[in-house]
Amino acid sequence: MKSSGHHRALTLALLALLVVTAFRLRKSSIADDRSARSSEHRTPVSLGPPRTLSINHATQSELEALPGVGPALARRIIEARARGGSFRSLADLDAIRGVGPAMLRRLSPLLRFDSHVEGPARPDTHAEHVRQTALEEAR
Repeated sequence: MKSSGHHRALTLALLALLVVTAFRLRKSSIADDRSARSSEHRTPVSLGPPRTLSINHATQSELEALPGVGPALARRIIEARARGGSFRSLADLDAIRGVGPAMLRRLSPLLRFDSHVEGPARPDTHAEHVRQTALEEAR
């Protein structure tokens, strides 16, 4: 009788071990499925540096590729660059008709302000903005 009880205890221990192992495998499998599903919706991570456009060297077509910039605005940007020289910051773009706070927020991560472009010295941006506003109000 002793061996029968010992055999029964061993069988129950093995059965318990089997149940625990099966439970852990199932739990791990569910976690893997959730992880796989959530990673399907993630945006891929870029391993290279972010691509930016030099506003001081951009062509008409490169400017038009920017979000919210059409042919007319691209032309005004190029004309302002030719008249005033290099853009030094986003504030310089604010003086261009069609560029406002929302556009500046959208373009900020996409542009860089490097290298000098020959042309007259760019006037004080605030003074130019005030002048532009006064001209537009006078119309």
